[in-house]
Amino acid sequence: MLDAVLPRRCAACDALSERAVFCPACADSILVDETGAAGYLFGGALQTAIRRAKFDPDETRGRALCRLVDDLGPEAWPAGEAVAYVPIHPRRFAGRGFDLSGLLAGRVGGRLGRPVVHALDCVRFEAPLSMGGRARREDVAGKFAVRAPVHGRGLLLVDDVKTTGATLAEAARVLAEAGAVVTTWALSRAPGADEA
Repeated sequence: MLDAVLPRRCAACDALSERAVFCPACADSILVDETGAAGYLFGGALQTAIRRAKFDPDETRGRALCRLVDDLGPEAWPAGEAVAYVPIHPRRFAGRGFDLSGLLAGRVGGRLGRPVVHALDCVRFEAPLSMGGRARREDVAGKFAVRAPVHGRGLLLVDDVKTTGATLAEAARVLAEAGAVVTTWALSRAPGADEA
C-alpha cells in the first residue's frame, strides 16, 4: 500500500526500482563476497548507498539496505546463539537518528530466529576516518565497552562495512575478553580487508 503512495527508489541512484533494493543498472555492480566474512563486496552501488545512508543520513535508505540480508543463502551465516552489533557513539546516533549496524542486526536476528543483544557501547566519539590497517587498529583501541552479560554466550557480531577489519576486530576482542565466543560478519567487505 505504501509503495503505491511512495514508490521504492534505488538505494544508490534513486531511480524507481519496483521492489528491489537497487535498480537493474546499479544491481549489476553488486558482488557477493565469497570469503564468508561478509555478504557482499564494498564497492559500486552498494558503497554509494551505504555512504548515502550513513552520511546524508537516511534511515529509509538504511532499512532498504537491510533487505539485502534476505537475499543471502544459509551458507552466508556464521554461528552464534544471539546477534550483537558494532554500535555507533551516542553523539553520532543523535545526529543520524539510527544505527545502520543495529538495523542490520535486527534483520539478521529476524532472518535467523536469533535474539539481538545490545552487548556493546561505543564510548569514544571520533570523526569518520580514512586510514590504513595499523593506524586504524591503534585508533579504535579502547573504543568499546561491554554493556550486557556475555560470558559464555555465542555471539554473531554484525557490522555494516568491514574496510580494514580493525573496528570489527576491536569490538570482537572486547566481547571475547568478557567471555563471549564471537564470530564476526559484515554486510559488506572492502576488497583486501583483513580477514580478522
